[in-house]
Amino acid sequence: TAVEVKPDVELAPADAAPEAWLFEMSRGEYLRKRIRPDLAESVSDLCDLELFVLGMHKEHEQSEVAAKLRSLSTASGSRILGVPRSQYVEKRINKELCTKHVSQVSFLNDIELAQLGNAGSVYAEQERKLEELLAKGQDRLLGNETTRKECVEAQLAP
Repeated sequence: TAVEVKPDVELAPADAAPEAWLFEMSRGEYLRKRIRPDLAESVSDLCDLELFVLGMHKEHEQSEVAAKLRSLSTASGSRILGVPRSQYVEKRINKELCTKHVSQVSFLNDIELAQLGNAGSVYAEQERKLEELLAKGQDRLLGNETTRKECVEAQLAP
């Protein structure tokens, strides 16, 4: 059974196009600006694209849309290296690190999460990588690094 998830284009903020997050805004910023505060922690298992879709809906619709997205993700939705985000975290991210740094891990975008998962399985290795990723995110916010769009384009270039 197909579940239709329609974005609400009227929700776009006045200062930026909603899709700007995919290239210019961090996942954490997007959560703060576009997702209902009471849902922000519970949607950390959604991948970047699913989170983007959720943010396109009005706040009063977001609980229902999040549930639909979760069911789609579990079945055949967006994935990180072949598995849904929640399963990727469960299998590749150190459990102690997730417990101690739950909000920082949830603020990582899918590419950063994959980098964290590839940093090794030992707590200290992943904690160092998390600190590095968070520092890069701070640099990006301060304008000291290329935009995410430029990074994605560079990675996709032949």
